[in-house]
Amino acid sequence: MGKAGECIIPGKDTPAKSLEIATASFDRGWNQERYRNGAHWVKLLEQVSKIVAPPPPIYEPIVRDPCLRSTPNMPRSMNYPFGPDTQVVISRDVLLASFPSRQTQIVYVEHYMDTVEAAYCLFDKVSLHDEVSAFWDKASEAPDDWLAQYCTVLSLGCQAHNFVSRCGPEEKMPGQLLQAAEAFLRRSPFLFRPTPATIRALCLMVIAKQVYAMSCHEADTCWPLTGMTLRLAMGMGLHLGQEDAQWRLWAAVVYFEMRQTLVCGMPCMLRSVDLASSKDYGGIADIVLGNFGQLLLRAVYMATSDEETFTYDEVVQLDFDIRQHLRGNANQVVQADMLIRQTLMALHSRFALRPSAPTEYPVSHVSLFESALSTLSHQRALCEGPSSTSPRAWFAGFFRHEFFTAAMSVCSQLVNGGLPRDDTSIHDSHGIMLDALRSCRDVWSKERCASACNANAWAIVDKLVRLLED
Repeated sequence: MGKAGECIIPGKDTPAKSLEIATASFDRGWNQERYRNGAHWVKLLEQVSKIVAPPPPIYEPIVRDPCLRSTPNMPRSMNYPFGPDTQVVISRDVLLASFPSRQTQIVYVEHYMDTVEAAYCLFDKVSLHDEVSAFWDKASEAPDDWLAQYCTVLSLGCQAHNFVSRCGPEEKMPGQLLQAAEAFLRRSPFLFRPTPATIRALCLMVIAKQVYAMSCHEADTCWPLTGMTLRLAMGMGLHLGQEDAQWRLWAAVVYFEMRQTLVCGMPCMLRSVDLASSKDYGGIADIVLGNFGQLLLRAVYMATSDEETFTYDEVVQLDFDIRQHLRGNANQVVQADMLIRQTLMALHSRFALRPSAPTEYPVSHVSLFESALSTLSHQRALCEGPSSTSPRAWFAGFFRHEFFTAAMSVCSQLVNGGLPRDDTSIHDSHGIMLDALRSCRDVWSKERCASACNANAWAIVDKLVRLLED
């Protein structure tokens, strides 16, 4: 795909030379020149590799998915949405003429609303409906920032539609819409005068860069992107907003910053004072704002700290406080629960990965397992059985890094003998965990053809499962 260092497998029409460019760095230390803190899954993989040699890196799976079901089938800059200037010179009329039909747009918007919007509540539904109607009446008057967010909505909805319909004539449409979104964004003065539409567009681009396949490099590019989104949002005073819509959008910005911090193993740029809220908004806003948001942020800071400035007892107390909230919110939305579990895994890994963890740090030892298994259970619920062909299974792709972190957390404990096999109850737990890993491997197997990272994740989990079965 002409992107140095990328780990997405090129499409069938891409020159063979691009395959070498796209995948060569996976085996040549894509991680060597990049800072990582202990929250990143590569630290877990290093622990596992001390006991079990990982399988040789896979550059291209033998069998490709002929459909590339949820993948935008087009070249896109690694720096998206700040790639080459070729799209910027295309006129608005040409870009607007490339939009799908009105009826097709309705289908895409419905898929978006049922997946991404249901999770993050970025829009006021009535306002969005009115704005779309106004766009259909007079497209030439739509602002560039609004068009950027709308193109991204359509792209994500199209991906969900293609996933459910298992291929179709719209295979290239998601990529074309993302390309248009980039062009419209760059036509707007988004750095100087950001708007709510700017913030929504950037948040959705963070999803679009990561939902189609696992890519270590795409994820890494999203950390500076969420950081920029955070600063633009603060620059327009979104963190001080008084209206519900402003707080919900701010909550989404905070969520993506927290999540990307953990996914990439990078420092968090949030401040506790920016999360103050005395109102319940529901969904992820109740997780990342207010008292619990500040509690979770403290855990993120501790998990991503390079210095051991906190004690095991402090971690135990923080774990207790977070779990008090979990017990009081049994019907937590999946995305919120996975952020909490990811935070707990990162928080406890510093102690849980030590050889003496079962005896010296029992709370961290158990909490890491429990959070990892909970995350894998979400993967199973979203991606197996009847759910495997639903839009929810497509959207679960956004959380591949969380799923892989959970699998590596379980594997790191099991291969290090974290569960003695001479105890019957522990042996039963070993079986439960192995079953969860088998399910995880089977889910990865279905999409191992989408990218080199997907293929390598499957190969690693598969080898560890086979080892643990012996």
